[in-house]
Amino acid sequence: MDASDTTSTEPDKRLIVIVESDEAIRNSMAFLLEADDYRVRAFGKGEALLLDPPPFSADAFVIGHQLVDMPGARLLKQLRDAGARAPALFVASAPSAMTRRAAAALGAAILQKPLLGNALRQALQGCLACAPDSGAAARLP
Repeated sequence: MDASDTTSTEPDKRLIVIVESDEAIRNSMAFLLEADDYRVRAFGKGEALLLDPPPFSADAFVIGHQLVDMPGARLLKQLRDAGARAPALFVASAPSAMTRRAAAALGAAILQKPLLGNALRQALQGCLACAPDSGAAARLP
């Protein structure tokens, strides 16, 4: 199976869906978020997430900008088209202007690699605080 799942044992925790092709980065992000008391579902490919039960219960998405099977923006667009409205972070090494425009159009923030210190933690907290149900716009500086 392509996904790691901690959702069944802790239903009251916020669910973060990670889609990242680099296994080491994916596992590190999942470990950090689980240590921060989130439930995590982690996928190595966008298609694996799309074939999984719809992730409409996700509280946030953390998506690699360039996955092995599709661009992260295409995955997020497919999720948005299917009704997923959770805030999203794109993780990118050197995001181009086109990547930044695509992220903005999809309501996603960009988190630039390398992920140093508390960057993921802070970016995710910002996204969750700006989620549509909080009444704020989902944007990060």
